[in-house]
Amino acid sequence: ASKLNAEFRSRVESSGVSFEWQSLETFSGDSAASALSSVRAADIVVAGQGDSGDPGADVGGLVYDAGRPVLVAPATLSAPWQKEDGHPLHFTPAFRNPAAEANPAYRGDGAVVGVYIGYYRNQDYEHKLVSSDNVVVRSRDPSWARVRGGERTVDVAGRPLAVRQAELRHLGSAPGQPERLMTWQLYWINGHWTTNDYLAKILSAWTRLRGDGDESAVVVLYAAHDAAGDGELWKLWYTSVP
Repeated sequence: ASKLNAEFRSRVESSGVSFEWQSLETFSGDSAASALSSVRAADIVVAGQGDSGDPGADVGGLVYDAGRPVLVAPATLSAPWQKEDGHPLHFTPAFRNPAAEANPAYRGDGAVVGVYIGYYRNQDYEHKLVSSDNVVVRSRDPSWARVRGGERTVDVAGRPLAVRQAELRHLGSAPGQPERLMTWQLYWINGHWTTNDYLAKILSAWTRLRGDGDESAVVVLYAAHDAAGDGELWKLWYTSVP
């Protein structure tokens, strides 16, 4: 919890927004329910489960009862994925001004996969999903450089979807740091998946015209670019994402 607290504060203290960190634990009831009064006064909530075996945290109930957007980084995905403490891949995609973001890492059968989610709502010129400023890695990033890109076709609900793919090279050296990462990027627009910037804008405009708001997100999966990491990207996608 202390590591998460430090990471949370480092991200939001320079943003100028009002925030609060709460770490709740209960031995006699639902720790998620204990947070409801604070959650209902917030514009957006990011919640994480600290222990996959803790039966006393009904995060699903928190999501439904809060009346606010809640971005949850679960302790587990589908088997065998378990959330890692810290972040061994040391990478965060470069998406500006999301309403909320989460960047957990999950370990499967040995390899680690990062799952970045940047969530956008009430979008305007300074806070929008599709922008030339929003990329997996910027051209002047001091730590990572994009060396090649392309597409990879995956399956979503029985239909093929072209996922935007990029290979990154680490510019320094650090113990345990992979030399290269493979990333998959796609957009979620109010229930629809796409990787096309123009289609994402059209879908967002259409949902606003229907009165459904403009809730959108970018999802970036990434892992070490080697035989184990590439295989785990596929495995996480097909077991947990669609």
